[in-house]
Amino acid sequence: MKIKMRLSIIVIVILLMVVVSLSVILLSRARNMQLQTVRKSTTNLAKSIALDLEARYEVYLHTAQNLASIMNDYEQLDPAVRRSQFNVNMLALVEANERIVQIYTVWKPNAIDHMDAQFAGRPGNSPSGQYVAMYTQTSGKTELAAYEDYERITGDLSDVVRIGDPMPRVVAGEQTYTCNIRVPVFNSKKELVANVGVTINMAYTQPVIQALLSDSSMAEISAAAAYTNNGTVIGSYDPARIGKDMRTADSVLFSSRIDEVADAIKNGTVYDVEEYSPLLKTVLQIVVHPVRIGENTAPWAVMIGTSEAVVLKEVNAMTVFTIIVSAIAIILASIVVYFVASSITNPIVNVALTLKDISEGEGDLTKAITVNSRDEVGDLARYFNQTLEKIKNLVIIIKQQAAALFDIGNELASNMTETAAAINQITANIQSIKGRVINQSASVTETNSTMEQITINIDKLNSHIEDQTSSVSQSSSAIEEMLANIQSVTQTLVKNADNVRDLAAASEIGRTGLQEVAADIQEIARESEGLLEINAVMENIASQTNLLSMNAAIEAAHA
Repeated sequence: MKIKMRLSIIVIVILLMVVVSLSVILLSRARNMQLQTVRKSTTNLAKSIALDLEARYEVYLHTAQNLASIMNDYEQLDPAVRRSQFNVNMLALVEANERIVQIYTVWKPNAIDHMDAQFAGRPGNSPSGQYVAMYTQTSGKTELAAYEDYERITGDLSDVVRIGDPMPRVVAGEQTYTCNIRVPVFNSKKELVANVGVTINMAYTQPVIQALLSDSSMAEISAAAAYTNNGTVIGSYDPARIGKDMRTADSVLFSSRIDEVADAIKNGTVYDVEEYSPLLKTVLQIVVHPVRIGENTAPWAVMIGTSEAVVLKEVNAMTVFTIIVSAIAIILASIVVYFVASSITNPIVNVALTLKDISEGEGDLTKAITVNSRDEVGDLARYFNQTLEKIKNLVIIIKQQAAALFDIGNELASNMTETAAAINQITANIQSIKGRVINQSASVTETNSTMEQITINIDKLNSHIEDQTSSVSQSSSAIEEMLANIQSVTQTLVKNADNVRDLAAASEIGRTGLQEVAADIQEIARESEGLLEINAVMENIASQTNLLSMNAAIEAAHA
Protein backbone atom coordinates (compact mmCIF):
# COMPACT_ATOMS: atom_id res chain seq x y z
CA MET A 1 0.00 0.00 0.00
CA LYS A 2 1.32 3.43 -0.92
CA ILE A 3 2.33 5.83 1.81
CA LYS A 4 -0.31 8.32 0.63
CA MET A 5 -3.09 5.80 1.30
CA ARG A 6 -1.63 4.67 4.60
CA LEU A 7 -1.24 8.26 5.79
CA SER A 8 -4.81 9.02 4.74
CA ILE A 9 -6.17 5.94 6.49
CA ILE A 10 -4.29 6.72 9.71
CA VAL A 11 -5.56 10.31 9.83
CA ILE A 12 -9.13 9.21 9.00
CA VAL A 13 -9.07 6.49 11.68
CA ILE A 14 -7.81 8.97 14.29
CA LEU A 15 -10.45 11.47 13.24
CA LEU A 16 -13.14 8.77 13.37
CA MET A 17 -12.07 7.70 16.87
CA VAL A 18 -12.16 11.27 18.13
CA VAL A 19 -15.60 11.95 16.61
CA VAL A 20 -17.06 8.66 17.86
CA SER A 21 -15.60 9.14 21.35
CA LEU A 22 -16.94 12.66 21.67
CA SER A 23 -20.33 11.61 20.30
CA VAL A 24 -20.61 8.65 22.66
CA ILE A 25 -19.60 10.75 25.66
CA LEU A 26 -21.98 13.59 24.86
CA LEU A 27 -24.90 11.30 23.96
CA SER A 28 -24.35 9.14 27.06
CA ARG A 29 -24.28 12.26 29.19
CA ALA A 30 -27.46 13.51 27.58
CA ARG A 31 -29.12 10.12 28.03
CA ASN A 32 -28.17 9.91 31.72
CA MET A 33 -29.33 13.44 32.38
CA GLN A 34 -32.62 12.72 30.64
CA LEU A 35 -33.11 9.51 32.66
CA GLN A 36 -32.29 11.28 35.91
CA THR A 37 -34.77 14.00 35.10
CA VAL A 38 -37.45 11.46 34.22
CA ARG A 39 -36.71 9.44 37.36
CA LYS A 40 -37.16 12.55 39.49
CA SER A 41 -40.32 13.56 37.67
CA THR A 42 -41.68 10.02 37.94
CA THR A 43 -40.98 10.02 41.67
CA ASN A 44 -42.69 13.38 42.07
CA LEU A 45 -45.64 12.17 39.99
CA ALA A 46 -45.96 9.01 42.08
CA LYS A 47 -45.82 11.13 45.21
CA SER A 48 -48.55 13.46 43.90
CA ILE A 49 -50.77 10.49 42.97
CA ALA A 50 -50.14 9.03 46.43
CA LEU A 51 -51.12 12.32 48.06
CA ASP A 52 -54.24 12.45 45.90
CA LEU A 53 -55.28 8.96 46.98
CA GLU A 54 -54.46 9.78 50.60
CA ALA A 55 -56.68 12.84 50.43
CA ARG A 56 -59.51 10.88 48.81
CA TYR A 57 -59.47 8.09 51.37
CA GLU A 58 -58.81 10.34 54.35
CA VAL A 59 -62.20 11.92 53.66
CA TYR A 60 -63.79 8.64 54.69
CA LEU A 61 -61.34 8.19 57.52
CA HIS A 62 -62.32 11.61 58.83
CA THR A 63 -65.97 10.67 58.39
CA ALA A 64 -65.48 7.64 60.61
CA GLN A 65 -63.39 9.63 63.09
CA ASN A 66 -66.01 12.40 63.30
CA LEU A 67 -68.75 9.85 63.91
CA ALA A 68 -66.60 8.19 66.58
CA SER A 69 -66.00 11.59 68.17
CA ILE A 70 -69.76 12.15 68.37
CA MET A 71 -70.25 8.72 69.94
CA ASN A 72 -67.47 9.36 72.46
CA ASP A 73 -69.88 11.79 74.16
CA TYR A 74 -72.73 9.29 74.32
CA GLU A 75 -72.88 9.60 78.13
CA GLN A 76 -74.05 13.20 77.73
CA LEU A 77 -77.23 12.03 75.93
CA ASP A 78 -80.41 10.62 77.40
CA PRO A 79 -80.03 6.80 77.30
CA ALA A 80 -83.43 6.49 75.72
CA VAL A 81 -82.43 8.45 72.60
CA ARG A 82 -78.82 7.42 72.16
CA ARG A 83 -79.44 4.68 69.63
CA SER A 84 -81.93 6.66 67.58
CA GLN A 85 -79.66 9.72 67.59
CA PHE A 86 -76.67 7.73 66.36
CA ASN A 87 -78.84 6.07 63.70
CA VAL A 88 -79.80 9.52 62.40
CA ASN A 89 -76.14 10.54 62.29
CA MET A 90 -75.12 7.43 60.36
CA LEU A 91 -78.02 7.78 57.95
CA ALA A 92 -77.07 11.37 57.16
CA LEU A 93 -73.47 10.39 56.45
CA VAL A 94 -74.26 7.44 54.20
CA GLU A 95 -76.79 9.46 52.18
CA ALA A 96 -74.32 12.31 51.78
CA ASN A 97 -71.69 10.19 50.00
CA GLU A 98 -72.50 7.61 47.36
CA ARG A 99 -69.02 6.06 47.74
CA ILE A 100 -69.89 4.85 51.23
CA VAL A 101 -71.25 1.34 50.75
CA GLN A 102 -72.16 0.98 54.39
CA ILE A 103 -71.56 2.63 57.73
CA TYR A 104 -71.92 0.73 60.98
CA THR A 105 -71.17 0.67 64.69
CA VAL A 106 -70.70 -2.31 67.00
CA TRP A 107 -70.95 -1.77 70.77
CA LYS A 108 -70.20 -4.05 73.61
CA PRO A 109 -73.32 -5.64 75.15
CA ASN A 110 -75.20 -3.13 77.37
CA ALA A 111 -72.39 -0.61 76.92
CA ILE A 112 -74.41 2.16 75.23
CA ASP A 113 -77.45 2.46 77.50
CA HIS A 114 -77.82 -0.77 79.52
CA MET A 115 -81.12 -1.32 77.71
CA ASP A 116 -80.26 -4.18 75.36
CA ALA A 117 -83.21 -6.26 76.47
CA GLN A 118 -85.66 -3.55 75.41
CA PHE A 119 -84.23 -3.39 71.88
CA ALA A 120 -83.93 -7.13 71.27
CA GLY A 121 -84.82 -8.03 67.70
CA ARG A 122 -85.34 -4.44 66.50
CA PRO A 123 -83.64 -3.18 63.29
CA GLY A 124 -80.04 -2.27 63.96
CA ASN A 125 -79.84 -4.51 67.02
CA SER A 126 -78.89 -8.11 67.57
CA PRO A 127 -81.43 -10.70 68.73
CA SER A 128 -80.23 -10.04 72.28
CA GLY A 129 -80.58 -6.26 71.85
CA GLN A 130 -76.85 -5.47 71.44
CA TYR A 131 -76.43 -2.20 69.50
CA VAL A 132 -74.89 -3.22 66.11
CA ALA A 133 -76.59 -0.80 63.71
CA MET A 134 -75.59 -0.66 60.03
CA TYR A 135 -76.84 1.49 57.13
CA THR A 136 -76.03 -0.07 53.76
CA GLN A 137 -76.47 0.92 50.11
CA THR A 138 -75.43 -2.38 48.52
CA SER A 139 -78.86 -2.93 46.99
CA GLY A 140 -79.09 0.57 45.55
CA LYS A 141 -81.19 2.03 48.37
CA THR A 142 -80.36 2.85 51.99
CA GLU A 143 -81.39 0.18 54.51
CA LEU A 144 -80.98 -0.22 58.27
CA ALA A 145 -79.98 -3.64 59.55
CA ALA A 146 -77.84 -5.35 62.13
CA TYR A 147 -74.18 -5.65 61.14
CA GLU A 148 -73.83 -9.22 59.92
CA ASP A 149 -70.37 -9.88 61.41
CA TYR A 150 -70.95 -8.17 64.76
CA GLU A 151 -69.87 -11.18 66.82
CA ARG A 152 -66.37 -11.15 65.30
CA ILE A 153 -66.09 -7.37 65.72
CA THR A 154 -67.28 -7.62 69.35
CA GLY A 155 -64.55 -10.15 70.09
CA ASP A 156 -61.92 -8.09 68.26
CA LEU A 157 -62.66 -4.45 69.07
CA SER A 158 -59.74 -2.32 67.93
CA ASP A 159 -58.37 0.53 70.01
CA VAL A 160 -56.54 1.97 66.97
CA VAL A 161 -57.57 2.92 63.45
CA ARG A 162 -57.63 -0.06 61.12
CA ILE A 163 -57.88 -0.12 57.34
CA GLY A 164 -58.78 -3.54 56.02
CA ASP A 165 -57.73 -5.22 52.82
CA PRO A 166 -59.97 -5.00 49.75
CA MET A 167 -62.85 -7.45 49.61
CA PRO A 168 -64.99 -8.31 46.55
CA ARG A 169 -68.58 -7.15 46.83
CA VAL A 170 -71.59 -6.59 44.60
CA VAL A 171 -72.80 -3.00 44.97
CA ALA A 172 -75.95 -1.92 43.14
CA GLY A 173 -75.64 -4.94 40.86
CA GLU A 174 -72.00 -4.29 39.91
CA GLN A 175 -68.97 -6.30 40.97
CA THR A 176 -66.45 -4.13 42.78
CA TYR A 177 -64.02 -4.10 45.70
CA THR A 178 -64.61 -2.42 49.04
CA CYS A 179 -62.34 -1.35 51.88
CA ASN A 180 -63.31 -1.19 55.55
CA ILE A 181 -62.10 1.58 57.93
CA ARG A 182 -62.60 0.99 61.66
CA VAL A 183 -62.21 3.66 64.38
CA PRO A 184 -62.46 3.07 68.18
CA VAL A 185 -65.04 4.67 70.50
CA PHE A 186 -64.13 5.41 74.16
CA ASN A 187 -66.20 6.43 77.17
CA SER A 188 -65.36 9.18 79.66
CA LYS A 189 -63.05 6.77 81.48
CA LYS A 190 -61.08 6.15 78.29
CA GLU A 191 -62.41 2.60 78.14
CA LEU A 192 -62.97 1.02 74.72
CA VAL A 193 -66.69 0.47 74.29
CA ALA A 194 -67.32 0.30 70.53
CA ASN A 195 -66.00 0.54 66.98
CA VAL A 196 -67.32 2.68 64.16
CA GLY A 197 -66.77 1.41 60.63
CA VAL A 198 -67.07 2.84 57.13
CA THR A 199 -67.02 0.55 54.09
CA ILE A 200 -65.84 2.37 50.95
CA ASN A 201 -66.40 1.52 47.33
CA MET A 202 -62.89 1.48 45.82
CA ALA A 203 -64.11 1.63 42.23
CA TYR A 204 -63.04 5.26 41.84
CA THR A 205 -59.36 4.34 42.36
CA GLN A 206 -59.22 2.87 38.86
CA PRO A 207 -60.42 6.12 37.18
CA VAL A 208 -57.54 7.95 38.87
CA ILE A 209 -55.04 5.51 37.38
CA GLN A 210 -56.83 5.49 34.02
CA ALA A 211 -56.87 9.28 33.83
CA LEU A 212 -53.13 9.32 34.45
CA LEU A 213 -52.49 6.90 31.57
CA SER A 214 -54.83 8.73 29.18
CA ASP A 215 -53.22 12.12 29.79
CA SER A 216 -51.61 13.11 26.48
CA SER A 217 -49.02 15.23 28.26
CA MET A 218 -47.71 12.11 29.99
CA ALA A 219 -47.16 9.83 27.02
CA GLU A 220 -44.04 8.42 28.63
CA ILE A 221 -46.09 6.68 31.36
CA SER A 222 -46.59 3.10 30.21
CA ALA A 223 -47.78 1.47 33.45
CA ALA A 224 -49.45 2.58 36.67
CA ALA A 225 -51.10 0.76 39.55
CA ALA A 226 -52.21 1.07 43.16
CA TYR A 227 -51.71 -1.64 45.79
CA THR A 228 -52.87 -2.28 49.32
CA ASN A 229 -50.43 -3.26 52.04
CA ASN A 230 -50.78 -6.98 51.37
CA GLY A 231 -50.11 -6.49 47.64
CA THR A 232 -53.67 -6.59 46.33
CA VAL A 233 -54.15 -4.58 43.13
CA ILE A 234 -56.85 -1.90 43.59
CA GLY A 235 -56.09 0.06 40.42
CA SER A 236 -54.09 -0.90 37.33
CA TYR A 237 -53.23 0.03 33.75
CA ASP A 238 -54.91 -3.30 32.99
CA PRO A 239 -58.33 -3.42 34.72
CA ALA A 240 -58.32 -7.23 34.55
CA ARG A 241 -55.59 -7.23 37.23
CA ILE A 242 -57.74 -5.50 39.87
CA GLY A 243 -58.28 -7.69 42.92
CA LYS A 244 -55.34 -9.95 42.14
CA ASP A 245 -52.08 -10.34 44.05
CA MET A 246 -49.39 -8.13 42.49
CA ARG A 247 -46.79 -10.92 42.92
CA THR A 248 -48.53 -12.82 40.15
CA ALA A 249 -50.41 -10.07 38.30
CA ASP A 250 -47.42 -7.70 37.88
CA SER A 251 -44.53 -10.17 37.85
CA VAL A 252 -44.00 -9.35 34.15
CA LEU A 253 -43.20 -5.77 35.16
CA PHE A 254 -40.78 -6.39 37.97
CA SER A 255 -39.32 -9.70 36.82
CA SER A 256 -36.98 -11.10 39.50
CA ARG A 257 -37.46 -8.10 41.83
CA ILE A 258 -41.12 -8.67 42.56
CA ASP A 259 -40.34 -9.76 46.15
CA GLU A 260 -38.32 -6.59 46.77
CA VAL A 261 -41.23 -4.47 45.53
CA ALA A 262 -43.67 -6.39 47.74
CA ASP A 263 -41.43 -5.79 50.77
CA ALA A 264 -41.20 -2.08 49.96
CA ILE A 265 -45.01 -1.85 49.77
CA LYS A 266 -45.40 -3.69 53.06
CA ASN A 267 -42.78 -1.55 54.84
CA GLY A 268 -44.04 1.73 53.34
CA THR A 269 -40.73 2.74 51.68
CA VAL A 270 -40.01 4.41 48.34
CA TYR A 271 -38.59 1.98 45.79
CA ASP A 272 -37.29 2.69 42.30
CA VAL A 273 -35.83 0.26 39.78
CA GLU A 274 -34.92 0.07 36.11
CA GLU A 275 -36.42 -3.10 34.64
CA TYR A 276 -37.06 -4.53 31.18
CA SER A 277 -40.71 -5.50 30.69
CA PRO A 278 -41.25 -8.41 28.26
CA LEU A 279 -44.94 -7.51 28.18
CA LEU A 280 -44.43 -3.88 27.12
CA LYS A 281 -41.16 -4.71 25.29
CA THR A 282 -39.35 -1.72 26.72
CA VAL A 283 -37.17 -0.74 29.67
CA LEU A 284 -39.23 0.85 32.44
CA GLN A 285 -38.19 3.35 35.07
CA ILE A 286 -40.46 2.13 37.90
CA VAL A 287 -41.15 4.09 41.10
CA VAL A 288 -43.25 2.74 44.00
CA HIS A 289 -44.39 5.36 46.53
CA PRO A 290 -46.27 4.64 49.80
CA VAL A 291 -49.81 5.90 50.41
CA ARG A 292 -50.37 6.65 54.10
CA ILE A 293 -53.98 7.18 55.13
CA GLY A 294 -54.01 8.92 58.47
CA GLU A 295 -51.85 7.18 61.08
CA ASN A 296 -52.47 3.75 59.65
CA THR A 297 -49.50 1.41 60.21
CA ALA A 298 -50.24 -0.60 57.08
CA PRO A 299 -49.68 1.83 54.18
CA TRP A 300 -50.76 1.26 50.60
CA ALA A 301 -48.65 2.13 47.56
CA VAL A 302 -48.87 3.59 44.08
CA MET A 303 -46.66 2.49 41.17
CA ILE A 304 -45.66 4.55 38.12
CA GLY A 305 -43.69 3.00 35.23
CA THR A 306 -42.09 5.28 32.63
CA SER A 307 -41.01 3.89 29.25
CA GLU A 308 -37.40 4.66 28.33
CA ALA A 309 -38.26 4.33 24.64
CA VAL A 310 -40.60 7.32 24.91
CA VAL A 311 -38.41 9.24 27.35
CA LEU A 312 -35.32 8.85 25.16
CA LYS A 313 -37.14 9.54 21.90
CA GLU A 314 -35.58 12.97 21.52
CA VAL A 315 -32.18 11.67 22.62
CA ASN A 316 -32.41 8.86 20.07
CA ALA A 317 -33.36 11.37 17.36
CA MET A 318 -30.38 13.47 18.35
CA THR A 319 -28.22 10.35 18.20
CA VAL A 320 -29.31 9.64 14.62
CA PHE A 321 -28.72 13.27 13.66
CA THR A 322 -25.27 13.18 15.26
CA ILE A 323 -24.36 9.99 13.40
CA ILE A 324 -25.41 11.51 10.06
CA VAL A 325 -23.52 14.76 10.68
CA SER A 326 -20.46 12.85 11.88
CA ALA A 327 -20.51 10.62 8.78
CA ILE A 328 -20.70 13.64 6.47
CA ALA A 329 -17.92 15.39 8.37
CA ILE A 330 -15.70 12.31 8.20
CA ILE A 331 -16.27 11.93 4.44
CA LEU A 332 -15.37 15.57 3.80
CA ALA A 333 -12.38 15.32 6.10
CA SER A 334 -11.24 12.16 4.28
CA ILE A 335 -11.26 13.98 0.93
CA VAL A 336 -9.25 16.87 2.39
CA VAL A 337 -6.79 14.50 4.05
CA TYR A 338 -6.31 12.60 0.78
CA PHE A 339 -5.31 15.73 -1.17
CA VAL A 340 -3.10 16.99 1.65
CA ALA A 341 -1.39 13.60 1.81
CA SER A 342 -0.87 13.73 -1.96
CA SER A 343 0.89 17.11 -1.71
CA ILE A 344 3.10 15.71 1.05
CA THR A 345 4.00 12.43 -0.65
CA ASN A 346 4.61 13.72 -4.23
CA PRO A 347 8.22 14.78 -3.49
CA ILE A 348 8.83 11.39 -1.93
CA VAL A 349 7.43 9.72 -5.06
CA ASN A 350 9.87 11.75 -7.21
CA VAL A 351 12.77 10.56 -5.05
CA ALA A 352 11.53 6.96 -5.37
CA LEU A 353 11.32 7.23 -9.18
CA THR A 354 14.89 8.54 -9.38
CA LEU A 355 16.13 5.69 -7.21
CA LYS A 356 14.21 3.21 -9.37
CA ASP A 357 15.91 4.58 -12.51
CA ILE A 358 19.32 4.17 -10.88
CA SER A 359 18.61 0.64 -9.59
CA GLU A 360 16.95 -0.76 -12.73
CA GLY A 361 19.34 0.96 -15.20
CA GLU A 362 23.11 0.37 -15.60
CA GLY A 363 23.87 1.73 -12.14
CA ASP A 364 24.79 5.20 -13.31
CA LEU A 365 25.96 6.86 -10.10
CA THR A 366 26.46 10.18 -11.82
CA LYS A 367 22.74 10.97 -11.72
CA ALA A 368 21.37 13.28 -9.02
CA ILE A 369 17.94 14.06 -7.58
CA THR A 370 16.58 17.52 -8.20
CA VAL A 371 15.94 19.38 -4.91
CA ASN A 372 12.87 21.64 -5.12
CA SER A 373 11.96 22.13 -1.45
CA ARG A 374 13.47 23.03 1.88
CA ASP A 375 11.48 20.60 4.01
CA GLU A 376 12.32 17.11 5.21
CA VAL A 377 11.81 15.66 1.72
CA GLY A 378 14.29 18.21 0.30
CA ASP A 379 16.77 17.25 3.00
CA LEU A 380 16.23 13.60 2.04
CA ALA A 381 17.04 14.32 -1.65
CA ARG A 382 20.07 16.45 -0.80
CA TYR A 383 21.56 13.89 1.59
CA PHE A 384 20.89 11.13 -0.94
CA ASN A 385 22.85 13.07 -3.60
CA GLN A 386 25.75 13.36 -1.17
CA THR A 387 25.52 9.62 -0.43
CA LEU A 388 25.65 8.79 -4.17
CA GLU A 389 28.76 10.98 -4.58
CA LYS A 390 30.51 9.19 -1.75
CA ILE A 391 29.51 5.78 -3.16
CA LYS A 392 30.89 6.79 -6.59
CA ASN A 393 34.27 7.81 -5.07
CA LEU A 394 34.33 4.60 -3.03
CA VAL A 395 33.75 2.49 -6.17
CA ILE A 396 36.70 4.17 -7.89
CA ILE A 397 38.97 3.45 -4.92
CA ILE A 398 37.76 -0.17 -4.78
CA LYS A 399 38.53 -0.62 -8.49
CA GLN A 400 42.11 0.57 -7.95
CA GLN A 401 42.64 -1.64 -4.93
CA ALA A 402 41.20 -4.67 -6.74
CA ALA A 403 44.02 -4.62 -9.30
CA ALA A 404 46.65 -4.50 -6.56
CA LEU A 405 44.98 -7.33 -4.71
CA PHE A 406 44.98 -9.49 -7.87
CA ASP A 407 48.83 -9.36 -8.06
CA ILE A 408 49.17 -10.15 -4.39
CA GLY A 409 46.81 -13.12 -4.85
CA ASN A 410 49.00 -14.68 -7.53
CA GLU A 411 52.05 -14.47 -5.27
CA LEU A 412 50.14 -15.99 -2.36
CA ALA A 413 49.01 -18.91 -4.56
CA SER A 414 52.60 -19.98 -5.29
CA ASN A 415 53.51 -19.75 -1.62
CA MET A 416 50.51 -21.82 -0.62
CA THR A 417 51.63 -24.72 -2.89
CA GLU A 418 54.88 -25.08 -0.93
CA THR A 419 53.07 -24.75 2.35
CA ALA A 420 50.64 -27.55 1.40
CA ALA A 421 53.46 -30.07 0.90
CA ALA A 422 54.90 -29.29 4.36
CA ILE A 423 51.48 -29.64 5.94
CA ASN A 424 50.97 -33.11 4.38
CA GLN A 425 54.24 -34.35 6.00
CA ILE A 426 53.19 -32.96 9.37
CA THR A 427 49.80 -34.67 9.08
CA ALA A 428 51.44 -38.10 8.54
CA ASN A 429 53.53 -37.67 11.71
CA ILE A 430 50.51 -36.68 13.72
CA GLN A 431 48.58 -39.80 12.63
CA SER A 432 51.43 -42.05 13.87
CA ILE A 433 51.51 -40.34 17.26
CA LYS A 434 47.71 -40.61 17.48
CA GLY A 435 47.85 -44.43 17.21
CA ARG A 436 50.34 -44.73 20.04
CA VAL A 437 48.30 -42.42 22.25
CA ILE A 438 45.14 -44.54 21.68
CA ASN A 439 46.94 -47.75 22.81
CA GLN A 440 48.29 -46.04 25.93
CA SER A 441 44.80 -44.68 26.77
CA ALA A 442 43.27 -48.20 26.66
CA SER A 443 45.88 -49.52 29.17
CA VAL A 444 45.30 -46.66 31.54
CA THR A 445 41.49 -47.20 31.38
CA GLU A 446 41.84 -50.89 32.32
CA THR A 447 44.18 -50.10 35.25
CA ASN A 448 41.75 -47.45 36.53
CA SER A 449 38.83 -49.96 36.56
CA THR A 450 40.90 -52.47 38.62
CA MET A 451 41.87 -49.85 41.20
CA GLU A 452 38.22 -48.75 41.58
CA GLN A 453 37.14 -52.35 42.35
CA ILE A 454 39.91 -52.69 44.99
CA THR A 455 38.81 -49.43 46.61
CA ILE A 456 35.19 -50.64 46.81
CA ASN A 457 36.24 -53.92 48.53
CA ILE A 458 38.36 -52.01 51.08
CA ASP A 459 35.40 -49.74 51.91
CA LYS A 460 33.14 -52.79 52.51
CA LEU A 461 35.76 -54.44 54.81
CA ASN A 462 36.12 -51.24 56.79
CA SER A 463 32.31 -51.07 57.26
CA HIS A 464 32.21 -54.67 58.57
CA ILE A 465 34.98 -53.96 61.09
CA GLU A 466 33.15 -50.86 62.39
CA ASP A 467 29.90 -52.85 62.84
CA GLN A 468 31.77 -55.62 64.76
CA THR A 469 33.41 -53.07 67.07
CA SER A 470 30.07 -51.43 67.84
CA SER A 471 28.48 -54.83 68.69
CA VAL A 472 31.34 -55.74 71.10
CA SER A 473 31.01 -52.40 72.89
CA GLN A 474 27.28 -52.85 73.32
CA SER A 475 27.70 -56.41 74.66
CA SER A 476 30.30 -55.30 77.23
CA SER A 477 28.00 -52.52 78.51
CA ALA A 478 25.08 -54.94 78.89
CA ILE A 479 27.19 -57.49 80.81
CA GLU A 480 28.53 -54.86 83.20
CA GLU A 481 24.99 -53.65 83.91
CA MET A 482 23.86 -57.26 84.56
CA LEU A 483 26.73 -57.85 87.04
CA ALA A 484 25.82 -54.68 88.95
CA ASN A 485 22.18 -55.84 89.23
CA ILE A 486 23.24 -59.30 90.45
CA GLN A 487 25.52 -57.86 93.12
CA SER A 488 22.68 -55.59 94.34
CA VAL A 489 20.35 -58.60 94.64
CA THR A 490 23.02 -60.62 96.47
CA GLN A 491 23.58 -57.87 99.05
CA THR A 492 19.84 -57.64 99.64
CA LEU A 493 19.63 -61.42 100.23
CA VAL A 494 22.57 -61.33 102.67
CA LYS A 495 20.85 -58.60 104.67
CA ASN A 496 17.66 -60.66 104.71
CA ALA A 497 19.61 -63.68 106.05
CA ASP A 498 21.14 -61.59 108.85
CA ASN A 499 17.73 -60.27 109.77
CA VAL A 500 16.33 -63.80 109.89
CA ARG A 501 19.13 -64.95 112.15
CA ASP A 502 18.59 -61.98 114.50
CA LEU A 503 14.88 -62.74 114.59
CA ALA A 504 15.54 -66.40 115.47
CA ALA A 505 17.89 -65.41 118.33
CA ALA A 506 15.40 -62.92 119.71
CA SER A 507 12.65 -65.50 119.53
CA GLU A 508 14.77 -68.04 121.41
CA ILE A 509 15.61 -65.56 124.23
CA GLY A 510 12.00 -64.40 124.68
CA ARG A 511 10.41 -67.86 124.58
CA THR A 512 10.75 -68.30 128.38
CA GLY A 513 9.01 -65.01 129.26
CA LEU A 514 6.34 -65.08 126.58
CA GLN A 515 4.48 -68.35 126.82
CA GLU A 516 1.24 -66.78 125.62
CA VAL A 517 2.82 -66.02 122.26
CA ALA A 518 4.82 -69.24 121.92
CA ALA A 519 2.61 -70.55 119.18
CA ASP A 520 3.03 -67.35 117.15
CA ILE A 521 6.79 -67.34 117.57
CA GLN A 522 6.99 -70.98 116.44
CA GLU A 523 5.04 -70.06 113.36
CA ILE A 524 7.45 -67.19 112.73
CA ALA A 525 10.36 -69.61 113.16
CA ARG A 526 8.92 -71.97 110.60
CA GLU A 527 8.45 -69.12 108.14
CA SER A 528 11.99 -67.94 108.86
CA GLU A 529 13.29 -71.39 108.02
CA GLY A 530 11.46 -71.15 104.71
CA LEU A 531 13.13 -67.82 104.06
CA LEU A 532 16.51 -69.36 104.83
CA GLU A 533 15.83 -72.05 102.27
CA ILE A 534 14.82 -69.40 99.75
CA ASN A 535 17.98 -67.50 100.59
CA ALA A 536 20.10 -70.57 100.00
CA VAL A 537 18.42 -71.17 96.67
CA MET A 538 18.93 -67.53 95.66
CA GLU A 539 22.59 -67.71 96.68
CA ASN A 540 22.94 -70.78 94.47
CA ILE A 541 21.23 -68.90 91.63
CA ALA A 542 23.53 -65.93 92.23
CA SER A 543 26.62 -68.12 92.02
CA GLN A 544 25.39 -69.70 88.79
CA THR A 545 24.54 -66.27 87.43
CA ASN A 546 28.06 -65.06 88.23
CA LEU A 547 29.41 -68.05 86.38
CA LEU A 548 27.20 -67.32 83.39
CA SER A 549 28.24 -63.69 83.45
CA MET A 550 31.87 -64.65 83.42
CA ASN A 551 31.33 -67.02 80.51
CA ALA A 552 29.49 -64.29 78.64
CA ALA A 553 32.29 -61.84 79.31
CA ILE A 554 34.87 -64.36 78.12
CA GLU A 555 32.88 -65.06 74.95
CA ALA A 556 32.47 -61.34 74.33
CA ALA A 557 36.19 -60.76 74.84
CA HIS A 558 36.94 -63.70 72.56
CA ALA A 559 34.62 -62.27 69.93
